[in-house]
Amino acid sequence: MIDHPLFWILFVSVIFWSFFERFDAHRKEYVDHPRATFTYFIFSSAILIFVYPPVLSLYTSGILGFFIAILTVYLTYLLYLYLPKLFNGPKKKFPEDHHYFKLLDKKYILPKFAEIIFQQTFFGSILLLISDNFHLSISVLLLGALCFIVAHLPLFILQGKRVGIFYTAWAILGAPIFASILLSTGSLWYVIAFHMFFYTFLSGITWLFSPVKYSDSISNSI
Repeated sequence: MIDHPLFWILFVSVIFWSFFERFDAHRKEYVDHPRATFTYFIFSSAILIFVYPPVLSLYTSGILGFFIAILTVYLTYLLYLYLPKLFNGPKKKFPEDHHYFKLLDKKYILPKFAEIIFQQTFFGSILLLISDNFHLSISVLLLGALCFIVAHLPLFILQGKRVGIFYTAWAILGAPIFASILLSTGSLWYVIAFHMFFYTFLSGITWLFSPVKYSDSISNSI
């Protein structure tokens, strides 16, 4: 069992996630120490690639996806830059719900991007292992999606029931899309771009539909 790559993929993922969750007890590392958090997740991804080298092939293919991913990061930056000038945003404070995407803090973008790379490196590794044993695309898609959903279940322990339900529900919706994109393109960059866009979408929707509207923001600035 210890010689199987699945053991090392799971071992590395659990170790790095558990350590970070322990270290980030106050849910502030993404914006208080963005460089350290970015470096941590890039390093974690590199270790995953080291223990399962085949996943690197999913990064070296689909170069267009890389530029789309970078473009998504840039568009996220623009959204975070200009949206607060039009809306005051949600009234709930960060310490109450710990949702970084509600802050529209530009320091959050790159650490989150690195975290998504780590998540998708794990996801890509698992999907490659599944595809080695199941040659039917539908089987690979369903099993890969299931693994991504299951990977979110520890949030119930690490971050509580409310956060666990929130992200697991979104994972159920997003996992088949992630698997479909990866199977059809053979590149993780497209999946990473879509994953990053998801958080950009959450940020925008949260602010656009917050109780405080554009007119209120203007009147408060006068």
